[in-house]
Amino acid sequence: KQHFWEYFSGATLNSRWTLGHIQAGGSGAMNDSIDGGYRINTGADTNDEKIIAPILKRFMSPTSSNIIATVKLLSTANQVGYVGYSRAQDTFSANNKALFVGDSTNTNFSLRSITNVGGNEETESNIPLDTSWHTIKINIDGGSNKLYIDGVLKATHSTSVLTDNAMPIVGIKTTTTSAKSIDVRYFEAYNT
Repeated sequence: KQHFWEYFSGATLNSRWTLGHIQAGGSGAMNDSIDGGYRINTGADTNDEKIIAPILKRFMSPTSSNIIATVKLLSTANQVGYVGYSRAQDTFSANNKALFVGDSTNTNFSLRSITNVGGNEETESNIPLDTSWHTIKINIDGGSNKLYIDGVLKATHSTSVLTDNAMPIVGIKTTTTSAKSIDVRYFEAYNT
């Protein structure tokens, strides 16, 4: 069993996390405000993407794992912010993912599931994209991927389920030539 949590407080990112560049540019730093957490910033190039992921000895099980995170987008235009499971530190659209997504091409936050063979399922919640803090939970149990937003079940996928061990990730992608950001102030992941 694995279980870890992070409050993203202090002067620097805990050494158990790594900041990754999917495209060139961007940065990450503690947000110097009350309950600000850690801010991940893209660069200003179209499709620039930045993530953080924990350095784990073992990936999380696809048959019994949960992520709980408190996050907020800093914009609802021209960006994709996401939190969830990924088989690797790769692009937002790559295979083997179960993600909470704030995609500016949608009206609402959504659950996006992508299988290891590229099967894709996305379900929008009834929570409009905004720049407020939200506590999300993603549960994967081998038969379904479930998304809870602020304590309420909002989407379930049972066809495009995660089948491989995966790492937790938080990421942001810009779809224009201006930098975009996502803040995370709490993150917990555990096998059940």
